[in-house]
Order: sequence, then C-alpha cells, then structure tokens
Amino acid sequence: MASLCCSTTTIILSVKFPPSIRTHTQSPRLNRLKTQKQRITERRSLIVRSITEDREAIDVKKSDTFDPQEEPKGEEEDDRLMSRGINAAIVLAAGTVAVTKLLSIDHDYWHGWTLYEILRYAPEHNWVAYEQILKTNPVLAKMAISGVVYSLGDWIAQCYEGKPLFEFDRTRVLRSGLVGFTLHGSLSHYYYQFCETEQVEGVEEAHSPEHSLCFLCQHQLDAV
Repeated sequence: MASLCCSTTTIILSVKFPPSIRTHTQSPRLNRLKTQKQRITERRSLIVRSITEDREAIDVKKSDTFDPQEEPKGEEEDDRLMSRGINAAIVLAAGTVAVTKLLSIDHDYWHGWTLYEILRYAPEHNWVAYEQILKTNPVLAKMAISGVVYSLGDWIAQCYEGKPLFEFDRTRVLRSGLVGFTLHGSLSHYYYQFCETEQVEGVEEAHSPEHSLCFLCQHQLDAV
C-alpha cells in the first residue's frame, strides 16, 4: 500500500501542465510588469515613428522650396567655363590681329624675301608707319594707343588681384579701354600741344630784340 502511494505521487508530480494553466498559476505582479513593458515599447515605437515622419516631411518641404540666392553648382561651373571660353576667344582674336598687322607691314615687298628679312625689317618699318600716322592723324592714333594700353593695364591689374588669366571681367576691361580712348588720348594730345605752344612763345619772347634792349638799359641804370 505504501509503495502504491509513492508511485501515484511520482506520477502526479511528473505530469506537465499546459500553458494556459501555467499562466494562471503565475503571480499577477509579473503580468503587470509585462504589460507595462509592452506599453512602454509601444510608446517608444510611436514616438520614433512620429519623429521620422516629421523629418521626412521637413526634408520634402526643403526640397520643394527654391532659394534664388543658392544657384546650382553645375550651372555656375557651366557659366564659368563659358565666360572663360569667351575671354580666351577675345584675347586670341585680338592677339592674332595685332601680330598679323605687325608682321605684314611689308607684305607688298615680300617677293623674294626670306623669313629672316621679314622679321628683321618689321620693327623698323612699323615705327616708320607709326610716325607717319602721327603726322597725318595724331589725335586718332593717340586715342587708339591709349585705349589699348588702358585695356591691357586693367587686365594685368585683375590678374594681379588674384583672378585667373582668362577669368577677367570683360565689362571692366571695356570700360577702362573706353576711358583711355575717349578721354586720355585726346585730352593728352591737346594738353601737350598747349604746353609746347606756351613754351615756344616764352622762349621767342625771351630772345626778342626788344626784350634784350630793355634788359640792357635796365642793367646800365642799375650800374649807375
């Protein structure tokens, strides 16, 4: 009888309860902690989800809005390359015309000339042509020279300020050239002409016989 009781107790202890029975047997405190933990995790997930949605909405608004002060970098680079190409073309064309004019000063007499002879006589004959232009039309020649010199000086000044060689301001160069062409060349011509006239008249007056006679009489009077 005792052995039978022991065997029944072992059988009862070895039986496993189903999950529903085990959950009912757990303490209510553990159940409360689990529910609180689930609620906290749900709240956190809701907060994180709302923050991400707000950030996405702000990014969409920023992308939709257009700021006119912030130009795209691609367009700026294209404009910069286009401006550099225009400046390079202007410099190349002006340099080609100038060199061609200087070297072809004797193109009417090139028959039978060698390259050495062309380069040898080009500076001298260019200087002779410049002196002839100064005699025939001095004002226009000086205006043209002043305009070219002013433009080159402004280009050199921009390069000295830190700008690359072909990224100069075309408007500024043109404005400086116009100032040299319209004002400096003509005004300098008439100013120096006026100074030379006044100086020559002063010298002629100083060497006139009347002026010499008056000076001699004044000297004799002072001696007496």
